[in-house]
Amino acid sequence: MKLPTTSLALLPLLVSSAAAISKITVAGHMSITDDEWGNDEHATRDHEFLPYTIGEPASNHATLAWTEGMGGEVRIEVTCTMTYLLASDAVRFNCNAKLYEGTSESSNDLDGQVNVVKTVGRNRNEDIEIKVRNTDEGGDHAEIRLHVTNRKL
Repeated sequence: MKLPTTSLALLPLLVSSAAAISKITVAGHMSITDDEWGNDEHATRDHEFLPYTIGEPASNHATLAWTEGMGGEVRIEVTCTMTYLLASDAVRFNCNAKLYEGTSESSNDLDGQVNVVKTVGRNRNEDIEIKVRNTDEGGDHAEIRLHVTNRKL
């Protein structure tokens, strides 16, 4: 049976009006070690991020940024770009962690960097584990765990 032309013209409009949106929640835990002569300095930081709404017709991308300093010499910067994958309602996290170590926490002396990519499926909870080390002078390091929930709305 052949559909009338007017019905075919409406089909793309009906398909594109369906919402494909997820609520992303992220809780972070960071352990930082500042390697020192004698006793190393250690710190832990926790952060609960505001929820992100990502998908169609909203934005397909969002960015998470987290910066922590400790010991007056070390700074960790984590940036994750989230991309909504429409075909599966999954969200891909492309994370970059940087370790700076110098004479202050505002130093621009980049001593370590790592990238981690992980996809979190629809209605799933996943941990993203990131380890960044001082590859220039050694010793300093940070371990970051992001607990991610992707809930289809």
